[in-house]
Amino acid sequence: RDPEQLANMVVETCSQETSYTRFYGLVSAQLCRAEPMRYILAFDKVFASWYAACDTLDHQKLRTVAMLFAHLLFTDAVPWTAFLPHIELSAWTTSPASRIFLKIFFQEIAASMGVAELAKRFADPEIAPALSGIAPPDSEEDLKYAINFFTAIGLGEATRSMRVALQRCEARASAKPGDSSLSSSSSSFSSSASSSATSSSSSGSLSDDGSEEGAVVQRSKKRRTGDSKGRKEDKKKNKKKNKKKDKKDKKK
Repeated sequence: RDPEQLANMVVETCSQETSYTRFYGLVSAQLCRAEPMRYILAFDKVFASWYAACDTLDHQKLRTVAMLFAHLLFTDAVPWTAFLPHIELSAWTTSPASRIFLKIFFQEIAASMGVAELAKRFADPEIAPALSGIAPPDSEEDLKYAINFFTAIGLGEATRSMRVALQRCEARASAKPGDSSLSSSSSSFSSSASSSATSSSSSGSLSDDGSEEGAVVQRSKKRRTGDSKGRKEDKKKNKKKNKKKDKKDKKK
């Protein structure tokens, strides 16, 4: 017989009971231990199909089915990497019916193995990939929702690893990005400032040189004007001397 059909038949029969009967959990666990390669995968697929159909189940079926799958998990009949990857715990991926299912599911696990042990399983690095839908480490909003959900159903102690992940997520969000860009911009600013300073200093030296050249030109002009004045005075003196000589010659 097909393992998935047999697993689904056990779950279907359990759902018809007015209350959960532990017998179905024991039968399911025995099947998984007898042929783990076949029945663990079969019950994992059956869990996915029943969890997806939560909205079509009444409260009594939700309760019995959730307790059956919880039995397989807390007895380690199936690994903790099964069942959990099919759960996405957020405000958009859950409905009232699926939240009731998850509440019964996790409360049954905590009641059987203890909240402290459940917290250890949630913090186990090997199980962390399977919890990416329940408590995604990179989503601050989904982490808060998961923490609030487990706290509301009385399992707040099991959220210690989620709270640590939330603190890391908030720290990354509050960290100031672009420190390297700031340093590069400051270095470029300083280099531009130094270049402008050198350009201004060079322009200043040019203006100084220009003023010196102007002073030299002015001095040379003064010298020229002084020389020309001296020549004119010499000419006047010579003319006077010549006139005096002419007068003396006439008298003689």
